[in-house]
Amino acid sequence: MATSTSSPTSVRAESAATNFRKWRESAEDYIREKPARAAAQAALVGYTLHLIPIRAAVAALSRLAIPAIFAVGLYQVVESFRSQPPRR
Repeated sequence: MATSTSSPTSVRAESAATNFRKWRESAEDYIREKPARAAAQAALVGYTLHLIPIRAAVAALSRLAIPAIFAVGLYQVVESFRSQPPRR
């Protein structure tokens, strides 16, 4: 619940949670309307994921982890500078 003193990060988190909730409800409606098609799509996704070697997937994710952590940290630093008033 956003208040007037909420930080931009908490507002974005609430927005993301709302968007995820809407997406989940949409997916549930789709599954109720077209259960056979949804099951076939889930099976296809599962089979496709089964084909990806686990070692390669873990290696790719680990190669992306350090740049991702750096990017998040850099974003947080920029946001902290933006929220501070300019010094004289």
